[in-house]
Amino acid sequence: MLRKHHTPWLAIAIGILGATSTGSGQEIAVAEGPAATAMSEDPAPADLPHVETMVAEAISFERPGHYLVSAKIYEAVASILDRSDPNALNYLSRAGLLSYYAGELDRARELFEEVGWRASAVGNTPIAAAAYERAMHIALEQGNLPRAATLYLRSLPEEEREKLLDRRNRRR
Repeated sequence: MLRKHHTPWLAIAIGILGATSTGSGQEIAVAEGPAATAMSEDPAPADLPHVETMVAEAISFERPGHYLVSAKIYEAVASILDRSDPNALNYLSRAGLLSYYAGELDRARELFEEVGWRASAVGNTPIAAAAYERAMHIALEQGNLPRAATLYLRSLPEEEREKLLDRRNRRR
């Protein structure tokens, strides 16, 4: 259940993504358009809720029927944090998993690919490999074999990828 004192945090979290939220019987409208974009790109610390509070709110929504609300809050938290922050990777990965549970396969795959890309950029190969592997499984589930093959290659350590590509090229 949404607690009255958490409603403003939820409104801000969802507002970063340009949505509306209801709580305590009242609809909370949040900024959309250029103002919301400016807020998500360059947030002032005084304008943002405490990250721990937002994460606690996201956890409270991790149940059937509310997975997407929780996923959006996790995405909002990740957008607040530095792109290379390991917690941002964890929150995006959690958002991907919840999106998958909600049946939003395209969004889940996109989130896992973003986690893989970000983790690769900071040299965190185990996280990148796991994220690309999850995205690969979703692509397979969707029947997108070329995308699944690409994601599989990205999930491999560089040495294994090179060996596999060399074997493939020798067969041609």
